[in-house]
Parts: sequence; C-alpha cells; structure tokens
Amino acid sequence: MKRQCVGLLTGIIAAAFLSACGGGGGGGGGTPAPAPSAKKSSTVSGTVALVSLSSLVAKRTQKVSVRKAAGQDAAQVSIRSYDKNNVSLGVYNLTTGTTGSFAQDIALSDTGGYVVITATKPGYADFSKRIDYDKPSALNLRAELAQAATGAGTPDAANANLIEIGVVRNTVTGSKSVYSGSALKAARKSITTGANEIVELDMKIDTTALPAGTNKVIGQFQTFNSTDPTQAQYFPGAYRGKETATSAPGQLVSMAFDYIDLTTNQGKNVFKEIKKLAKAGKTRKAASIVNKVTRWVPESSCENLFLQDGDTTTPGQWDVPIWSVDPYAGDGTWLKIGDGVVSTSNGTSYTPVAISSSFTKDQAKAACKAGNYYVDITVTNPAYLEKWWNLDHIILSSAEPKEVCITGTIKDNGNIPLTDLWLYMYDEDYDYATDGTATLRTSEDGAQTFDYGYGVTDATGKFTLKAALFNNADTDRSATISYYDPISYDYKEQTVTLGLFDSVKNTCPATTTISVTRPAVCTVSGTLSGASSTGELVTFYNGGSDYYYNYTYADTGGNFAAEVPCGRELEVYLGYDWTSSAIFNVNGVTTDHPDFEASDNGAVAGSKVTLKSITKANTPPEAWGWLDSYYVTTTTPTVLASVYAYDYEANYPLSYTISYTNATGKPVELKSGTITKADAESGNTIDIPLTIPASAGSYSLNIVATDSTGKTSAESPLGSVLVYDGSSNGGFAPSVWLYADQYVINTSQLGTTPAFSLPLYAYASDLDGASTLSYSWNVKYNGVTIPNAVGTSGTILTFNPAVDVYNWSSDAYATATFTPPATVNSKTVGDGGVFTIEVTVSDNSTTPNTATYFIDLRVGTVVTYPGTITIQKPALFKKR
Repeated sequence: MKRQCVGLLTGIIAAAFLSACGGGGGGGGGTPAPAPSAKKSSTVSGTVALVSLSSLVAKRTQKVSVRKAAGQDAAQVSIRSYDKNNVSLGVYNLTTGTTGSFAQDIALSDTGGYVVITATKPGYADFSKRIDYDKPSALNLRAELAQAATGAGTPDAANANLIEIGVVRNTVTGSKSVYSGSALKAARKSITTGANEIVELDMKIDTTALPAGTNKVIGQFQTFNSTDPTQAQYFPGAYRGKETATSAPGQLVSMAFDYIDLTTNQGKNVFKEIKKLAKAGKTRKAASIVNKVTRWVPESSCENLFLQDGDTTTPGQWDVPIWSVDPYAGDGTWLKIGDGVVSTSNGTSYTPVAISSSFTKDQAKAACKAGNYYVDITVTNPAYLEKWWNLDHIILSSAEPKEVCITGTIKDNGNIPLTDLWLYMYDEDYDYATDGTATLRTSEDGAQTFDYGYGVTDATGKFTLKAALFNNADTDRSATISYYDPISYDYKEQTVTLGLFDSVKNTCPATTTISVTRPAVCTVSGTLSGASSTGELVTFYNGGSDYYYNYTYADTGGNFAAEVPCGRELEVYLGYDWTSSAIFNVNGVTTDHPDFEASDNGAVAGSKVTLKSITKANTPPEAWGWLDSYYVTTTTPTVLASVYAYDYEANYPLSYTISYTNATGKPVELKSGTITKADAESGNTIDIPLTIPASAGSYSLNIVATDSTGKTSAESPLGSVLVYDGSSNGGFAPSVWLYADQYVINTSQLGTTPAFSLPLYAYASDLDGASTLSYSWNVKYNGVTIPNAVGTSGTILTFNPAVDVYNWSSDAYATATFTPPATVNSKTVGDGGVFTIEVTVSDNSTTPNTATYFIDLRVGTVVTYPGTITIQKPALFKKR
C-alpha cells in the first residue's frame, strides 16, 4: 500500500498538517534560503481529529476520539517557516491521507521566528495558524478541523441576478445547515415566531458582475463564537488588524468570526472573482457582488459589542469594523473589508440600534443578550476579501498596552518535565455545569479583559504565557490555562492568577506548577500479513473511561513495536479500517486474550506482550456527497450530485452506483459509472447529473462505491428529493407559518377606545404548486372558542383569499387583524390568560390536504421603563 500520512498540530491553539511521507520537504519554489547557521532542524509530530463543531457546544473539556472522528479524503497542506526578519526557511506542501499521526523535520531559526500552517480539506473549514517561537524546539501537538455546513444557493424567482444563502443553527441540537430561497426567508422569521432556528450568517449575492452563466453558488460555511474557548481555538491568523495595507496595526477584540467559501456552478471562487474586479479598478462593481451580509451576534459577545463605535461620523447607529485575513500571508494580519451596523430584526428587515442618553450602552448590552442583535454588513474594501471574516473592534492607542503574564512548570509524577507541550491561556469569567449551563463567577463582568496567550514548554518543562490588556486600567487577573495532556490523551485546564509583566526587567511575578500522572510503560510488538502490510499504520486505542490513543507504523517486513501503558486493555486497528483487529493487555497472562497474545511476561514497567500474526484485510472505499437541489418538478426532474470517493489502498478505478428506495423499500438504480484515481485524489468534487422519476413523491438517494478488488463501501445518503407535479392533487400537504407583531397582550390594551388591533401574518407554501390556498382562522381564550371576535368583516377572521402561485423564493401570504376582547363568556380577560390564534390552510383539491399552525399570545401587565427595551417571552410555535 502507498503509505498515507496525515497530521495536524495545535494544542487547543495551533494547527498544522505535516508528513513523514516523501516529497514533503523544504524549499517551495525558489524561496530565498537563509545562511545555514540560521537553520536548525526540529521535529513536529502529533495527531488530528475531524469534528462537528456542534458536538463542542458549551463544553470546556473535550475528549475526542481520533478513531471515531476519522476523515474521508486527502487534505492539501502548506507549512511555511520564517525567521524574525520574515526570511523564508522552507515551504512544505503535501497532500495527506486521512486521520492519523505525523512526524516531520522542518527548518527553524536559532534566533527565533514563526511558522504559518494552513490546511484545506473538502467539507471542512480551512485551518490557519501562526506559531511564534524564541528558540527551536520539537513539537508534539493535537488539533481538530471543524466540519463545514455545505449547500447551494439558486437565483431568486423575482430577481434572477440575486442569490440568497445563509447558515442556520438549530438552537436545540446545535447543528448548522445551509439554507437558501424560501427556506432561508422562513428561518429569518424564527426570531419572532419562537421557532428553534437562528440565522447566524445571511448573504445576498448579486451575480451580475460574476462570470456569465452563473446560476448557482455552492457555499461551505462555519460560524464561530470568539468568546467560547472551544471555538476560539479555530481563530486564524493573529489578533492584529490594519484598516488599510499601509496603516498602523492595532489590537483586535473579536466577537465572532466565520469561514466562508463560495464557488459558482462553473467552479469559480466568488471572492477571487471579486478581487479580480477590484484589482482592475472596478471597486464599486466588485463591492456590489456581496451587496449585503448579516451576522448574528452571540449573546456571550454582547459585552464587547459596545466597546467602541467603529464610525463616529454616522449618528443614530453603532458601527463595528469587519475584517478578513489571507491565511497564506506571512504575519496573519487582518485587513478591514467594511463596516457593520448593530441592528435588531423583526424577521424581514433590520433596524439600527442607536445609543443615546435614553438608551445607554449598558441597556443595549442587556437587550443584546436576548439573542436578537445582528451586525448588518456593507463591504467597502473588496480587494481584501478572503475566506475568513471577523467581527472585531480594533484598539489603536498611543499608549503601549500592558501585558499580563504567568510562568510555570509542567512535570509528571516522577518529577520528569513535559517538554514541547503547547499551552493556551484565556480570560474565563464563567463556570460550566456538566450540561453546559454557564454561571458568571463572583467579581467577574463577563467581558474579555485580555488577549489570548500561547506558549510552549522548554527542555525543563518551563513556560511563560503573556497577553496584552485591552484596557491598561483593568485589574482582572483571573485566567484559565488549557493544554493537551499527551499522557492521558485529554484536554486539561487549570485556573491561575496572572501578574503584570515587567517589560523593563523582562520578568513575570506570577508562577504556577502543573503536575500530570504518567502510568508505567510496557511494550507491544507483532507482525502483519495480508494486503499492503508494509508501512501500515497500527493504532492502539481504548475509548472508555481509561482512554488511550497511540500509533506506530509497520516496517518493510510488516513488523511493528510500540510503548503502551502497562495493565490497560487496548484494541488494535490497522490502517483506516476501524474494525478491531486484536485486543491485548500487558498484565503477565495470555489467558485473557488467547486468540491474540502469543506471550506476556509481566505487568510492571518494562514488561512486554507479543501478539500473534495479524492478517490485514482490504479496507472498503468511501463515497459521500450532496445534491444541488432537493425540490424538482415532474417536467424537469433533474438534480446534480456532487460526490467525493476515495480508496485507502489506492485500488482504483472505483465503480459507483447511485440509487433510490422505492415504495416497497427496494433500491432502484439511477446511475452507475467509474471514478478514476486522478479524480478521487484531486480533492475536487465529482459532479454527476441525475434524472429522478417523473412521478410526484419523495425519493431518498444513496451512493455506494466498489474498488477494483470488489470491496464495496457502506451506503451513504446523498439526500431526499421531493418531486411535485404542479397541480393541487400531488398528495403533498401545504405548509403554513404564522406570526404576530407581539406575543404578549398588555392588559392596558384590552377594551380601549379606539380598539387595539394586532396584525397577524400567515405565510404558506404548497409543494404541489396549488394556484390558490384557502385560509380559515380560529381564536380561543384559555381553550374556549370565541364565536364572535371583532374583525374587519364582523366575523371571526374567516376568509378564502387568492394567493400568489407558490415559487421557491417568494412566499404566499395573507394578513388579518385580531382585536382581543376584554371579556370572554362574561369573564374578564386578565393576567396569565392565553389567546390561541390558529390558522388552517387547504389546497382545495378533491380530497383537501390541510395544515394547521397556532401561536399562543399571553396576557399580562408589561411595564416599560423610559429608555429601555421591553423583552417579551416568545410565543409557543407549534404544528398540529
């Protein structure tokens, strides 16, 4: 087997893919080489895990199984080493295999410098990090790549040059999806309906200036909360920004950052096309392409949101600068691409938040924490657009910022120092329960006091961590140190008290000691036989409470050996087939695992177990992908499948079959074909046009791949396609959403003259394309139907309006008004009562298909203080 190697370096802090494979070495296309005396070779090694960001929500200590988080295709990696004078010491470019380990020698400077690491992998956010060092040292690190949400945006039916696409987060599960068209519009209204969706990132793209024929944009997105340490680890570049390429840099205070990768249906990168126009002097045209972007503000970022006004020349609004960074640039500095206006949403439009004497910054912070604050962004510097965007304030001050610091030592229980261990320091103001619930610590304000700090232990286990204060007068000195423990293979944290760094004496008054427990070390050895044993990856793993992970490689004879903890049950995995091949325990007996252990000479340090010969089986290939559309008509039932496929032993070509499941549960083949080695290892999607049966219904599409030896992959879903026939008899029930301008009826609004009337809005759609939909309304108070509520027609809001023919980018809707009565059945309406507004929609077919939604409007006394916002409890949003 061709040896496949992969790696990533980060503690929680830094990342890199490196390779022990041939061809990864330095140079890099004519980069000037420094004098030999400036170079020193050091080894970088570690492991990588690929994770879903939703699995890290509200967690501060995360044990990630590399085995379970296995990747599925190659990654493109660039590692660039520089000295302090920005002179290149080497560039390392490679294509990795899937999840696993790495070890690579790279050139570092004797007098200090930095390394810039970038890694790209389809389906995951690009990773980029700059690592500074004062002297060369070996590194052993671990990192995680965040999975991206992927989907396509198509033109609006009312405006063929407009594509709307965005990232929507489920507030219950934490999962993120890419929405477009009517689905995105419906999700925007969730802020008023109380549904469990938040539009975190919302983009409007004008395709007029893009290459001719652009009719779709494929987006890969990930949104990050800078104030959550589990997400801040993915921050690319440095916390440093410039308003222009030539202006002075300033300290950045980040509130949110995003990964945005947009590609047209012709394979053109949208941001690169924009930069081409800007470079040609067509700045206005370039800026018009991404003409409006809206970013939701995480509640935990509200404290920093009003740190300063980014543009004091625009009264009546509060501005925040927006930045972008080129991860391949040497110093990781962010450049300003525009400004965002802090706003609130009503589900369809955004209203700027104005800070004044009657509505102060403190009041705005409190209102922001209700979860309905956004930054409405306008791009003005398109020449700086890159995949990474950042919502930051910049601190430009003539006073040199003070630094807080701590020094310390990390040793094991035998007083042996842990060297080359990366540490990450941050300002943590909250304590977290096991369910993720956050509690603000006593004497903390919830705001970020100082920048993030990074460091690495030296040959004696010592480290120094420093970070700049955002406000020199701030006295908060509480911090959390996070590091990856290479002994327990887990993230660890320790709370410390920082000191003020003495820049004159170059000393730090604060110290700490961190101790870790190292188990007794034994040895395991064995021999592989069967398919492609030479150079094979051998992994030792325990995924239980006694977690352990380690690896080695077999030599040319298939022999392997590795150090492992004594007395711990471990499983053996070969290559990238995560089926256990053996199990053992170095404990002095072979009877516990007689099928796998040939000998076991003890349970104390230095003991050894020898395994019986292990036969390696051929690993099945992998295939997965998605569809560009999930709704088609019977007249044009076509979709495009974007597919990735890969075989770990390189047994190409691969054959694939795409099928759907029919009504009886049997698979029906749609298309089959061949995938070459070049296509599979290119890192690009393989686009396959498909024709769905021209019969109304739902079709679940799957793909399987088979390698040249006949080994077949597991079935992987591509998605479900709804086919509708354009009539009202296709069998699909319509959908309806209902919301009101407010969800609490104030008792002062009952029985008034003139009467208070509450607008209601019903939005509906029908997959069958019904030209008209009928609506009927019903109102109850505490479960009792109100037969004669006051309405414009004198009846209870019952009518059958004709609505627009439904299309996929504009909603059919109807409006009405509701006047809440002061009494119902001679009983007074009062605090705690509930009006239920219900709307039912019918498609008017021979056998009508109907759908019903309702909202609850609660009655209560609402007190509004001058200059404050009244925050009301959202209505219940349910489907019947």
